[in-house]
Amino acid sequence: GTEQGRALERELAAVARASGMRIIGPNCMGIYAPESGLSFFPELPKEAGPIGMISQSGSLGNILGRLARQKGLRFSKVVSIGNQCDLTASDFMEYLALDPKTGFITAYLEGIRDGRAFLQALKLACRTKPVILWKVGLTPQGARAALSHTGSLGGSREIWEAVVRQAGAVEVNGFEAWVDALMGFSFLGEPTGGRVAIVSGPGGLAVAAAEACGRQGLQLAQLSPSTRERLSKVVPPTGTSLANPVDVGLTASFDMGIYVESARAVAEDPGVDAILVIGMGFSAEANRQYAQAMIRVRRDTGKPFLMVNIPGFDSEMGRPFLDAGVPFFETAERAVKTYRLVRDNSAARRAGES
Repeated sequence: GTEQGRALERELAAVARASGMRIIGPNCMGIYAPESGLSFFPELPKEAGPIGMISQSGSLGNILGRLARQKGLRFSKVVSIGNQCDLTASDFMEYLALDPKTGFITAYLEGIRDGRAFLQALKLACRTKPVILWKVGLTPQGARAALSHTGSLGGSREIWEAVVRQAGAVEVNGFEAWVDALMGFSFLGEPTGGRVAIVSGPGGLAVAAAEACGRQGLQLAQLSPSTRERLSKVVPPTGTSLANPVDVGLTASFDMGIYVESARAVAEDPGVDAILVIGMGFSAEANRQYAQAMIRVRRDTGKPFLMVNIPGFDSEMGRPFLDAGVPFFETAERAVKTYRLVRDNSAARRAGES
């Protein structure tokens, strides 16, 4: 902004302090609290959920709120903080840490006004619930953009990484990773294991998924002989594999029962901690039945399911999964990275409690 605008902001803050008034912003969208009926846009979901969000960008908070309908995400409170002339990210981090309606916290930040207070609030929050942070302004280009956007000084990458590490927060870098993390923490619970079973129609994508697991430090589960025996009765004998990854072949896209029963078999294996399924049917009706059946398997087994689209298929096919609280990803790489983030955070928080 201009020097005149900055002077007006300082004057506004001084008047607020003198009168005992508190200010959110300026240069912000305000508050979205669905349970209280507060919203900066009427199109945002009216149902509340576990996510408490702090956003220094009003438009980004609005974009994410609108994405909530597509991704099945629901929020307890969203606060757009803008220039932070009075109330800051630290204040709202502490508030959300103590809010019983907030299951986990996320924040998009361009600059921190009070570093010591923020670290204390962040530590408090991380002791009580997961915290996912997306911080920009850590490169010269980003810092210049943040200064012109909200008047924020970006800060040092090294200092920021030390803050995140010391507090025990989860850091993401980019919008897609942010949304994936919100899906993961909303839907995956508190996973404990790293043994993943992969069920896929496309063989190449199955191999790529196995590679992604290795890059994230996850193991391919060793399927028991009884599980492989069950699979042999479901999976066609030609052009398929009963090892992990389980390659169910092209036929499964026309007979979704092959996918579903294969997923059930591996999910009921005690040596499997999570199931990643790559698949879609060749019709809307096939996908509807596929989603309903897979959701039942997930509920019956209680294990984390990571549903993955086939590139080129309509991502809207994933809506039934998301509406049922089952995460749906565009790629296996994004799915396993998200699972690893949630699992590692869950393990770290359990270790801190012991």
